[in-house]
This record gives sequence, structure tokens and C-alpha cells, in this order.
Amino acid sequence: MLDAKPDFALIEFGGNDSDYDWDRVTQAPTEMHQPKVELREFEALLRDLIRTLNEHGVTPILFTLLPAGAEQYIHWLTKDAPDKRSQIIDYLGGIQNLADFHLLYDAVIRKVARETGTGTIDIRQSMMGEKGDYLKYFCVDGVHPNEEGHSFFARIILDFFKENYPALLKTEMRQMRMG
Repeated sequence: MLDAKPDFALIEFGGNDSDYDWDRVTQAPTEMHQPKVELREFEALLRDLIRTLNEHGVTPILFTLLPAGAEQYIHWLTKDAPDKRSQIIDYLGGIQNLADFHLLYDAVIRKVARETGTGTIDIRQSMMGEKGDYLKYFCVDGVHPNEEGHSFFARIILDFFKENYPALLKTEMRQMRMG
């Protein structure tokens, strides 16, 4: 990506990092398991990415985590093996704990953004602040945006650039009209 010399890099990760190896959890639900990327490592990787982008003259912009539909996600995980549902819920100590754990990664993103002065697109708040059910923006798995979710995502990104970099958009629009 750096070879392309972009002006901006939109960074949206953390959801998969905060996930677990659910097969291992269901095979040994009483053992302690770690997420795919532990929270401290996630923070260090995020800081390193921001530093690298800044050093190359690329403006990083972080996304907060998408809100997850914990109930839908657990249902998706166990759709082919419903007996595993109770093992996962027992391991988590309740469905809500999955969403709460996910929020820890979101909090790290917000903290790193504040501490590094990195721009942030609060996709989580934008989706949750929508009238109606934010899950309408997700596929049946409760974690990946559907077509309507991607359209919503695009509008939020455009709004961010309109608010924070309006001259950039005006220049781009003129070039598009002229070209």
C-alpha cells in the first residue's frame, strides 16, 4: 500500500482480533483461552501501524469497531452444532460478555486515537444511533455488514471527509466533472 503513496489509510480492524478459536473453546470449555490477538499486542500493532503510516506521510484514520450482534454471532457459530451453543455461553459467562469483551478492543482504538491524535470515524456510534435496529445493517452472522451496511458505512466515510477535509472532496469532484 505504501508504494501507492496514498494520502490517507482507513484502518478498520479489531473484530477478528478479539475473536476466539471457538472450536478449541468448545473442546475445552473449562480451560482459559486467549483471543486471536491479545489486547496488549493489538494496541502495540495499532500504534506501530499509525507510526509507520505517519512516517511515510500517510494520514491514518481509525474506525471504531462495528457493533456486534452477539446473539446472532453465537447462533451463526453453532448453527451446525447447536450443542456447542451452551458450551460457548458457559465459557463466556453469558452472551452479553461477548459484546462487552469486544468493547475492550473498541476502547483501545479510541484510546490510541486520542493519544496519537489520529482521526477517528465512529462507525459504532453512528450505527447504534440510527433509528431502528442496527442489526439491519448486518448479515445473518451478526458481525459482517450486508449491502445496506456497506452503503451506510460509505455514507459515514463521506460525511467524515466532508466535515474534516472538505477541500479535498471539492477538488476531487471538480476533477471528476472535468475528466
